[in-house]
Amino acid sequence: MPGIAISGKTLCSLFYEKGVIGSDTKQAQMDNVIAETIAVQALAYVVSDEEALVSFITQTGVSIVDLQSSVRNPEFLASVLDFLFEQDERLVAFCERISISPEQAQRARLALPGATFPM
Repeated sequence: MPGIAISGKTLCSLFYEKGVIGSDTKQAQMDNVIAETIAVQALAYVVSDEEALVSFITQTGVSIVDLQSSVRNPEFLASVLDFLFEQDERLVAFCERISISPEQAQRARLALPGATFPM
């Protein structure tokens, strides 16, 4: 499956440039742009899965209008990743869809506001 292009680069190439993948990945810190990009992709994943969307809306109380207006809010994006982390199956399906590991998703979550504990 081809990588997702962002400004002419694939997500994978951005990860490599930022040290998220490649050498010493466990020590790499993810920058906010990549973390937010992953979180926006997580939101797209949730919206594309009716069951996940209903669950997310029910759990958070967010409306469809809020989904659209909150896409640039890092705290909201963090909540989307938190939602995915609640179910291993959902997290793995999301990671497979965008070709990242759960550990990369975890680093994205930790780079966003409100991460108060190691995952």
